[in-house]
Amino acid sequence: MFRINRSIAVLSFRFLTAACGLLVLLGLPFAGQAQHDLVTEYTWDAVPVIPDTVASMSEATVILQQHTIVDRVADNENSTVEEFYLSHIQVFLRDQGAVERNNTLQFNINGLLAQPDIRARSMSPDGKVHELEGDDFKFSEDDEDQTKTLYFAFEGLEPGSIIEYILVRHQDANSQGDTEYLQRGLPMLQQHFQVASDMGWEMGFKSYNGAPEMELVENDDREYLLWELETGFMPALEEQASAAMDRHKPRVDFRLETANYSSIKSFTSFVNATKIYHGTIHPELDKKTGKAVSKFVKDMDLHLARDNRDKIRSIESSIKKQIAFAENYAPVLSDVASILTNRVANDVGMARLFAAIFRETEIPYELVVGCDRMERVIDADFESFLPLREIMFYLPDIDGYMDPSAPAYRAPYADMSLMATDALHIRNFELGDGITGVGSVRYVPALPDTLNVHDHRFTVTFAEDGTTADIEFENILMGYPGTFQTYYDLLDYDTQEEVIHGMLEYLIGEEGNPEIVVRYAEDIHMGRQPMVMAGRVETDRFSGLAGERRLFNIGELIGPQVEMYDSVARTLPVEELFNRRYLREFDITLPEGWVLQNPEDLHFDVRLDLDGETPMAFVSEYTLDGRKLTVRVHEYYRTVRLPLEKYPEYRAVINAAADFNKVALVLAPE
Repeated sequence: MFRINRSIAVLSFRFLTAACGLLVLLGLPFAGQAQHDLVTEYTWDAVPVIPDTVASMSEATVILQQHTIVDRVADNENSTVEEFYLSHIQVFLRDQGAVERNNTLQFNINGLLAQPDIRARSMSPDGKVHELEGDDFKFSEDDEDQTKTLYFAFEGLEPGSIIEYILVRHQDANSQGDTEYLQRGLPMLQQHFQVASDMGWEMGFKSYNGAPEMELVENDDREYLLWELETGFMPALEEQASAAMDRHKPRVDFRLETANYSSIKSFTSFVNATKIYHGTIHPELDKKTGKAVSKFVKDMDLHLARDNRDKIRSIESSIKKQIAFAENYAPVLSDVASILTNRVANDVGMARLFAAIFRETEIPYELVVGCDRMERVIDADFESFLPLREIMFYLPDIDGYMDPSAPAYRAPYADMSLMATDALHIRNFELGDGITGVGSVRYVPALPDTLNVHDHRFTVTFAEDGTTADIEFENILMGYPGTFQTYYDLLDYDTQEEVIHGMLEYLIGEEGNPEIVVRYAEDIHMGRQPMVMAGRVETDRFSGLAGERRLFNIGELIGPQVEMYDSVARTLPVEELFNRRYLREFDITLPEGWVLQNPEDLHFDVRLDLDGETPMAFVSEYTLDGRKLTVRVHEYYRTVRLPLEKYPEYRAVINAAADFNKVALVLAPE
């Protein structure tokens, strides 16, 4: 199904409700009246036209044109800035597969201020045009996930048809900043992007990744400001593994810059962001709520903690086990008093509760506001709220970060995409009886590879004929690879068994039911002690025959491995989510009367060198002393970011694990 949807949000950062929009917070007047003629008079050509260049293209689906208009107007009556967002898309469908994928379109219409305006039509290869009418457009609402959808279908499509629609959404504007991406998953012949605003409202723009610059369109007769850009042919965005795809798309960021009748010259500066975020997360609590916070803290028994590190761990564990997290922005879920009563909170509420308890317990902290680095990074030359979307806390006592809205993480683990990038750090500054915030942009380091571990230990003894093997094993997990460590002890016994056996099925078999001992499976151990799953199995799953010889697939003991292939030419640098380490230890006793014919197949030495260091490697070494075979494999990734020219070496390290996975020991009679 062909979809080009722009995300609809009341604000560009998730914390503040519609009633606390930026312009209201900054005390700005409103000076607009109605939708501009740029949108109201927009229409399509009488008959769609297929450019000659399409005939020479091979793609099944081609966007012939895309015209987007962002029309910003102020609503005096409701004291809001509203937006009319027009999308005009025209698409050529070359074959039957393209027809079947695109005969029905649907759009998420949550959060709109009014029902969207929609026109749609199709043109068959013989030039007949069929325009959809009112009853052809359907609307549905899902009460369970609270989504509203517009959908419609084109009848009589065949290869060579064109589909086209104009959709206008009426919604609250993201006055703190917004983005328009100029590249899609389909090739696009041309596009036109325009932004309009009321006179007196100056917009700021910045183009990234080769996107054209927005230009102000001069016209003294127009009663609004207009900026625009055009692009020619834009190739389809090809998916590439281990890459920040969204961050590297051509795009335009835009923001409200100044208003002629206001003394504020930078509405979306980090100075203003600091004030807004700090004030939002630190509301003044009444006496009753303050007492409820104190009681909640008292019930944690923090007097048993040895130091602030222990207090932090106890506070986080207690909150995340007692307070359920909800992806919902009802005001009651961000109110501290209601949260302590109902035991459920959204991201704003979780951040507020943690901040209140840190202050109650005198735990030093800084509020940290950042964003997913796979989508964007902070640009000091274009300050806006766009890279300020997600909340963390920096805790000096552990020199690490806490993610208040991630139930499966414990400090120093936070959302991995919010680390290894810059973020706005806001420290508390006492001001009379209250506090204010002082902000600065600092780097959030990624956690080291030694805190994200998936290790294996195996002791293997063969039967006399080498056809079966007795395998003692330990599967060792820590950090991001083993986040279920934080909730394993909350599961019932049957579910625990299901989880563990599911993870080890490749080793013990679907029907296998060995006794497995699980150690350190509580959230207090996350980041301190790996979770260990230990057991023993007698199996022929890894054994095979080759004439008189016996085969043992040692590589399969570590489980399936990723192998990287390039279906398209690599164009983007490497971007991984987190650093990690794998240690595999094999102690094998060969059967008496048999010799190992291929020990050299166990030797791997694949390294990536960068600036005189080795941040990634896959190294396998062995020793053979009589019937005792010892194999040690060390694989690690100590950086999340590599330049494009290092991609072949990176792929070689990744694929070394897949190559080891294919290694089989060959045993022959003496």
